[in-house]
Amino acid sequence: MFNIAYDLGYEPNVRIFPDGFTADFSSREEAYAQLSRLSAQPVTDMGRFRANADRWLTAHADGSVTFLRETRSFVMWWDTRR
Repeated sequence: MFNIAYDLGYEPNVRIFPDGFTADFSSREEAYAQLSRLSAQPVTDMGRFRANADRWLTAHADGSVTFLRETRSFVMWWDTRR
């Protein structure tokens, strides 16, 4: 996108910032069920899926869990006056 805007004669600006997805669940089982629905492909190996999901689950004393997947996003803009 940056190169296309630049090739069109604009001077693009880009800012990268921390972002992510978070969700709270009443249990690990609820988290697995909900997260498996977000999968781009059908989950065929639930054991592997759970092991991968566990990396982003934080357990709480009441049995609930929080899913947090940190990512980075960007915003790009340019002045349309050439």
